[in-house]
Amino acid sequence: DHAASLGIGSVHECGGPEISDEEDFAALLALAAERPGPRVFGLWAEEIADEKGARRIRELGAIGAAGDLFVDGSLGSHTACLHQPYTDAPHTGTAHLDAARIAAHVTACTEAGLQAGFHAIGDAAVTAVVDGVR
Repeated sequence: DHAASLGIGSVHECGGPEISDEEDFAALLALAAERPGPRVFGLWAEEIADEKGARRIRELGAIGAAGDLFVDGSLGSHTACLHQPYTDAPHTGTAHLDAARIAAHVTACTEAGLQAGFHAIGDAAVTAVVDGVR
C-alpha cells in the first residue's frame, strides 16, 4: 500500500536457488496477486536449457529466468570476474557461467517466451554475456 501511495506501479522480485527458496518466492507472488497495489513481477534466477526447465520457472509464477543469475560475484569479495588480476589479489575472480552456457540459457528462455537476464559485475563477466547473446 505504501509503494502505491508513492506512485509505484510495479516492482520486481528477484529470487533464485542461490538467494531464496521456491516456496517463499511462489508465496510472495501469490500474496501480491491477491492484494491491490503495485504489480509484482517475479524473476527466478536459475539456468535453464530446455522446455522442462522453462515449465518449472513458469510454475513458480516467474516471468523470466533472470535477475540474479550469477555470471560472477562481486568486487568487494574479489569474486567479480575480471580480464586482469585484482590489484590486491593474485587472481581474476570467479566465473560461474561461460558464453556457451549463457547462449544456451538465452536460447531456451527465448524459445519458451521467458525473459533471460544475468548478474554480471566484472568486465570478463560482461564480455561473456555479450558473447553469449551474439
